[in-house]
Amino acid sequence: MKSKKLSLFVLFIIVIGSTSLWLYWRFGGFIKLEGTLIGSISYNHDWENEAGSIYSLSLGKPLKLEKFLDCEQTEYEELSFPTIREQDFICAAKRRNAEKYAVLKVSDGKMTEIMTADKKISFPVLRNQDTELIYIEGEKNQAYLYKYDVGTKTSQKIVDEPVDENSRVQTLPDGSLVFVVIEKPWIYKSLFFVDRGSIEMIDAAGNRRKLAEGRFPVWYAAGKSMFYYDNQTKRLIFYDIESGARKNIKDIRIESQLVVSPDKKYIAFDEGVDVDGTIARQLIVVPVDGRNELSLLYQDRWMFGGLDGLNWLAPGN
Repeated sequence: MKSKKLSLFVLFIIVIGSTSLWLYWRFGGFIKLEGTLIGSISYNHDWENEAGSIYSLSLGKPLKLEKFLDCEQTEYEELSFPTIREQDFICAAKRRNAEKYAVLKVSDGKMTEIMTADKKISFPVLRNQDTELIYIEGEKNQAYLYKYDVGTKTSQKIVDEPVDENSRVQTLPDGSLVFVVIEKPWIYKSLFFVDRGSIEMIDAAGNRRKLAEGRFPVWYAAGKSMFYYDNQTKRLIFYDIESGARKNIKDIRIESQLVVSPDKKYIAFDEGVDVDGTIARQLIVVPVDGRNELSLLYQDRWMFGGLDGLNWLAPGN
């Protein structure tokens, strides 16, 4: 009898231990992150408003969230969509007390306006030795993809269809761009959602081709493979462009642009979580195989704000 009780006790300990170990793995206990995430955070509600500043999140233990560039210390009331480069970074901005928007280059604490616009600017990126700026101008189903000649100070619309202002434009050295055309908008009162998007590539000669239906494309191997979000099925997808093969990585609701870690092991994004009928947001990291996940930040105030333009910097950068 004693031996049987002891065996049951040992079995109970094994089951509890195995379950605890599985839960620890399932919720990211073994995920070891390095580097820094940088992006803008904002939120707004009927009763409270917080304009966007750019934050950094150091991924050591413990996590350290702090302001990277505080809009309150500038002449701009919003700073968003940063693109971090080796010696500087660029971002979009909204001037204080004015319906005027700009793209800034920030270097050694000095801000320089590259261009200005009368409408919101999203995901600006400089290319061709900083002679050309690619950006999205406008909001909701009235946002369009442009290129701006820094020398002549002139803008040109790249495609005629409205594009997804929340999907980062992906670039290639040969001049090709990947962007998301809004195929089916969903509008209810003042709310706007992209019900179906078309991920497309356009080359330097203007030739276009459709890659997939979805949102938030991000290169894994530039020009060869990418991750994107299929918002019809609510799945994170890996797409091998060369072979045409697609793989379902994870069933999950994604609310913002994806970013891949410098070591190509992880993907970070803003997940939407239904809390009492409203959408809260949390910053999630998943391995590229999608088998488990780690929640880094949770904030119910991000319902109409969120994380914009995430960058993942390697340690030491």
